Amino acid sequence: MNFRPLMLLAALTAVALPAVDAFAGKDKDKSGEAAESKYPEIKTTAVEDFNPAFTKAKTIHDTLQATENNLTKVNTSLAAALKLDQTTSLETALTELKNKAGKKLTVSIEGGRVPKVSPQDAVVPEVQTAIDTLNTSLTDLDKTLQDVEKLVPEVKGLVAEVAAFPGMINPDIFKRNGVAAGDIPKVTKQINSNIKAINATPERLAAVTDLSLATFGQVKAAFQ
Repeated sequence: MNFRPLMLLAALTAVALPAVDAFAGKDKDKSGEAAESKYPEIKTTAVEDFNPAFTKAKTIHDTLQATENNLTKVNTSLAAALKLDQTTSLETALTELKNKAGKKLTVSIEGGRVPKVSPQDAVVPEVQTAIDTLNTSLTDLDKTLQDVEKLVPEVKGLVAEVAAFPGMINPDIFKRNGVAAGDIPKVTKQINSNIKAINATPERLAAVTDLSLATFGQVKAAFQ
């Protein structure tokens, strides 16, 4: 069992406030659409005091979204190369690739974790294209995953920082930032939404890491 994702989650949530539902580890939840629906969009507000943290959080979430998109791409690009429906699961697509290659495929590991599929003998162009597509999508996933893994200390610090924000929301902060009375409910709602999204970030990071590593493992197991 790979305990690394669990260690990541434990380290991150040590300072986290209650978070929203984590990015679930199911095939259909690997899509960017599924992930995006679970997390509020982070936007800056008229209260400038909070915007540096919100801007930082938005950049972090963009990096997480890029990795979630690349998880989707592993599925959809292989399915497209094999002329399968875009909803085809990775397991089914990998089985189809093996069948079309006549089980002539092997797998090696690059960089310590990224599977690379190779044919033992010549294969038809369609199969070679599918192999190349799969290998490229796995490499792309690893590149963004490396960016995600570097975020661990930053996310931990960000969650600790925004823990103080709810207590800072008061009439004085709105007056000082020139927020009109009629805009206060809307601005407050966005601030609270941003805080919710930031508090969910540790679980989101750990979940996308877990799913990415599981995808590498699934491809490796399929061709061993």
